[in-house]
Amino acid sequence: HNYSIIVFIFAALLHKYTSMVQKRTIDAICRIIQTEKIGNQEELLKQLENSGFQVTQATLSRDIKQLKVIKVHDGDGN
Repeated sequence: HNYSIIVFIFAALLHKYTSMVQKRTIDAICRIIQTEKIGNQEELLKQLENSGFQVTQATLSRDIKQLKVIKVHDGDGN
C-alpha cells in the first residue's frame, strides 16, 4: 500500500511540475511573438531555444494550437 501512495504522490508532483514548465513555455511563446518577427514555427523554436527552453516541434505545435496563434502578414507581405 505504501508503494501506491508514493506513486500517487510522485504522479501529482510530476503533473504540477509539468504544468509549471508548460506555463513558463507558453509565457515565453507569448513574449516572443509579441516582440519579435517570427515567420514560422522553426524560427519560434529557435527563439525558445535561445531563451533556454528545450521544446520539441510537437510540443510547440500543441502549445500554438492551445493559444490559438495564427499567422498574419505584415505590411511587407511577410
